[in-house]
Amino acid sequence: MSKIYYRRLLLAIIIRGNKTPSKTTFYSPSTAPFQIGTIVKKSGETIRPHMHNEPVKTVRATQEVLVVERGKLIVDLYAPNGKRVHKVTLSGGDKIFLAAGGHGFKMLEDTVIFEVKQGPYPGYEKAKRYLDHHDSR
Repeated sequence: MSKIYYRRLLLAIIIRGNKTPSKTTFYSPSTAPFQIGTIVKKSGETIRPHMHNEPVKTVRATQEVLVVERGKLIVDLYAPNGKRVHKVTLSGGDKIFLAAGGHGFKMLEDTVIFEVKQGPYPGYEKAKRYLDHHDSR
């Protein structure tokens, strides 16, 4: 696992597909709007049936989790001011938690990505503010 920061702001967490923790591990800070982790259980263990309490929550950030199911891509990470600050290559099995700032992608191979993010979706025109960058070097 690696964490990418811009100054003290967490931009992303990368969890490589070839590494599996030996015990349950949560990667996101407990204060993050999205909680991500890997749950590890032995055969026969259970997770008690449950429902989640639904307290009123105010979410002020859209965070995403991407799982690269197959293929290979470059992820460019941007600071909140729009400056590109990091580049990383992801391959099949890798996961990335996009916590803050911006991001762009360039596919290096035919790629399939599974995405999870907060909803509801406001529609194409309102969902994003595009940066002036047109390439992902």
